[in-house]
Amino acid sequence: MHVQWKRSYWALVLFLVAALAAGPVMAAKSKAPAAPKTPGKVAVVNGAVITQKDFDREVKAVTDRFASMGQPAKPEQMAELKEAVLNKMIETKLLFQKAQEEGFSVTDDAVAKEFAGIKAKFKTEDQLKQAMASTGLSEPELKSQLKQGMTIEKFLEQKFVEKVQVSDQDAKKFYDQNKEEFKQPEMVRARHILISVAPNADEKTKKAAREKIEAIKKQLAAGADFATLAKENSQCPSSAKGGDLGFFARGQMVPAFEKVAFALQPGKVSDVVETQFGYHLIKVEEKKPEGTVPFEEAKDRIAQFLKKEQVNDQIKTYLAELKSKAKIETFLPAAKPADKQAGKQPVKPAEKTAAKPAAK
Repeated sequence: MHVQWKRSYWALVLFLVAALAAGPVMAAKSKAPAAPKTPGKVAVVNGAVITQKDFDREVKAVTDRFASMGQPAKPEQMAELKEAVLNKMIETKLLFQKAQEEGFSVTDDAVAKEFAGIKAKFKTEDQLKQAMASTGLSEPELKSQLKQGMTIEKFLEQKFVEKVQVSDQDAKKFYDQNKEEFKQPEMVRARHILISVAPNADEKTKKAAREKIEAIKKQLAAGADFATLAKENSQCPSSAKGGDLGFFARGQMVPAFEKVAFALQPGKVSDVVETQFGYHLIKVEEKKPEGTVPFEEAKDRIAQFLKKEQVNDQIKTYLAELKSKAKIETFLPAAKPADKQAGKQPVKPAEKTAAKPAAK
């Protein structure tokens, strides 16, 4: 399990920034109508207003994000979803207020650099503008949210993250108590070269693809480097990494591909393998037998996981204290019990269930 601390908390709150940072693909998938620019406010936090416009935009960003993952929010879940979004917006206000109160800030140059990183994910200026227009977010508004988020990140990093330490003894105790979590199935690390063919392609197209893969196979037999040929010829995104697919277990690849990969010995190259994606040549780089991941190999991941758990618990407690001392007014109708029961799996967009560090 790999834990990323950068913006680990506030990124869950600033949905619009996360959506834009993901680049044009996510923005293009959003087909929902623009959020209505309704006047008024939905909450006041220690005198700071959360406007209806900002709230509507956040709700739209969340629902679009779920829809892009094939999990559209059901109508009966919307009241609870809105409640959860508003709660996280309130928490963000409280954290930002506290960070400013304690003297935390970020420079305009730092914000500009972060914005440039987002901008670089788009091929053209028009794509960025379209993505921002689809969310109703202007450049100054985006930079304002970035500044807020970066300030909160800096605050949380110094107040909580840097102070939490996990000892080897704590990691070992967790490992010993959760041995089942570190069982590892047989795994293979392989590269492949794919010449793609659509399932409904005509015989002429299939023949041309087959001839191309056979020609590549001859180059390999003559001593050509597999990774180099994968970069030059493979029509899979893995071509950028020389066809490297990393380690995978049984059940993660299509059956025809998997059968050959697990049968090959390390260093060997397969004959041409046909799947629904086209024609492949497979080279097995390494194999890991079924077993248990050793503690030394899992130790760092366990420490990261335990640190994340402790930090999240501390932040949760801290937010509860801030809320108890704050003056908070909300004007959003509360989700009715019937709404919460109608969806068997209530939508909680800003919460993450902690998963134990899986065997790698």
